[in-house]
Amino acid sequence: MNESMKRVLGALTGVKRQGKGWLALCPAHDDHNPSLNVNYADDGETVVTYCQVGCSQDAVRAAAGLKYRDYFPDRYDPYSTPVGRAEAVYPYVDADGRPLFEVVRAWDATANSKWIRNRVVDPGEESGFRWNLNGIKARPLFRLPQVINAVQDGREIWIVEGEKDVLRLEGLGEVATCNHGGAGKWRPALNEYLRGATVNIVGDLDEPGVAHAWAVADSLQGVAGVVIVLAPKIEDSISIKEKHGEDVSDHFDAGGTLTDFRFLPPPEKGITQPPGNNRTDTKPALVESVVFRPPLLRDLVASLGDEVTESATWRLPGLAGNEVLTLLGGLPKQGKTTAAVYAASAVATGGSFWGVQAMQAPVLWLNLETTARLAARKFLDATTVDAPVYIWSGSTRDITLNTVAAFIQSEGIGLVVVDSLSRLWGIGDENDAVQVGRAVGEVLNLTRTADVATLLIHHYRKSSEGESVSAFRGSNSLTATVDIAIGIRKRGSDSGRRVALDSRYDETPKAMVVDIRDGVYVALGDERSVKHTELCEALVAALSAEPQPSKVLAEVVDKAETSVRRALDDLVEQGRARRTGDGKRGNPYLFGLPQDDSTTIGEGAGGTNSEEVVA
Repeated sequence: MNESMKRVLGALTGVKRQGKGWLALCPAHDDHNPSLNVNYADDGETVVTYCQVGCSQDAVRAAAGLKYRDYFPDRYDPYSTPVGRAEAVYPYVDADGRPLFEVVRAWDATANSKWIRNRVVDPGEESGFRWNLNGIKARPLFRLPQVINAVQDGREIWIVEGEKDVLRLEGLGEVATCNHGGAGKWRPALNEYLRGATVNIVGDLDEPGVAHAWAVADSLQGVAGVVIVLAPKIEDSISIKEKHGEDVSDHFDAGGTLTDFRFLPPPEKGITQPPGNNRTDTKPALVESVVFRPPLLRDLVASLGDEVTESATWRLPGLAGNEVLTLLGGLPKQGKTTAAVYAASAVATGGSFWGVQAMQAPVLWLNLETTARLAARKFLDATTVDAPVYIWSGSTRDITLNTVAAFIQSEGIGLVVVDSLSRLWGIGDENDAVQVGRAVGEVLNLTRTADVATLLIHHYRKSSEGESVSAFRGSNSLTATVDIAIGIRKRGSDSGRRVALDSRYDETPKAMVVDIRDGVYVALGDERSVKHTELCEALVAALSAEPQPSKVLAEVVDKAETSVRRALDDLVEQGRARRTGDGKRGNPYLFGLPQDDSTTIGEGAGGTNSEEVVA
């Protein structure tokens, strides 16, 4: 193992040997099952990492606190070039994040001009690098893994002319890319990565840049969903130079914003048709509504009025509301489905649930676990048969979220319950953050657009302990996407269930104990107060006419004597227990059942013995 491998592995956790390489926990996402492959590159000395979830090597490096040079043997200086120190190094990787080659930018002081070259790692060279791409056929999009994930998530993609501008847009939270080689080097093979996407192409303000932008736009016709050709805004009018025109970075340096880009007209000299047969007669769709038009901060603040905290229109205050996505889960047989049934029943009838009053509305129960008859049976103890609860049973192959949304609108549905989430999303790997985020994002979109409250029933990991909402099965992108997460678990030998809650809303209650009493699912209070109440009831059952010391009573109820003494003091104050003695040596406190009305009961600690009053 060389020094570079030691540095990289030393910054990682969960490292174990696998074949010729290593496996570790990926620091760039919440990784519980090691998914980061660590190996040597083809030179046998440079370290490369590959995250099976899709995190880029740059993301892994930053999260692990490593530097770019840490991946290279000590004799390699990744910022050394034939003309001096590199100003920037842009790594190109394949779709799986594996490194292919690098583009290096430096300043050539001798020639007084910028210097841009390609290189690959080559241990046969003294510098450790070969400054050409001989034998490297692939020319992928820059930041390819990020582009693939963004297209899957439905995000807009920016196409610019150079890597520097890509990183400038990334710094503003956007997803951007460029082709290798700059203007005139777009390859039709790159189009497929952008299928169905909304693409904003920004051309440099020079003749090659304009021609390149429109050539890319023409190439994407029939592939991308929407193509918009834009230009930087430097001055009031667009001036196209012969070469070295202003670019995206110049746009932002001049004070421009994401909303300031303007439509770029086609070049007067026409465009050379790129290779391939994907051109159509339809020019790129220049739809102004697709260009960024977000509201200004002052307009958003004005719309808040006096409301300074996030709130919602509640169906169950703090638990389920319009445009709110709630996750409810636990281990098998812990009562999560029962809780969902009582919550749905409360909304359908305008009843109460866990101490809050529901706003009445029809309910849609998407039953993906059992038959409709078995699903209906769950409601018999919770509500009346006339409650407006629609129960659909079947497979997700039989419906789409669009058909569900149409039903919600037509019937005025106020709450949708999905039983269960794992049956709904149908993904191959529930630990894959990208797949989980996309699947749950679709349900979130339904919740927002249909203006409905959605409750997802889900499962805890089998190895989970306690009722923490972090125990939900699958990627953490699940709990990051939902608005409210609720976990429920049995209380061991005690009655009721413990509930843990995590929410973005102040109205959501804190952790509590709940139980079904006389057909109503009620909140009993927090765990401490409920345990105290239960101890009081156990002590009342243990009391007798003959007073006993607290130590004996503690042994009877099998609880700590300090807790028993506090409970006994409360029972005395409530008149449910009788205390004798003065608590001093030789005359300790004794506790028994209260006498009849002819007896005066001592109150509080240090109370005096009572005298029997003769009627």
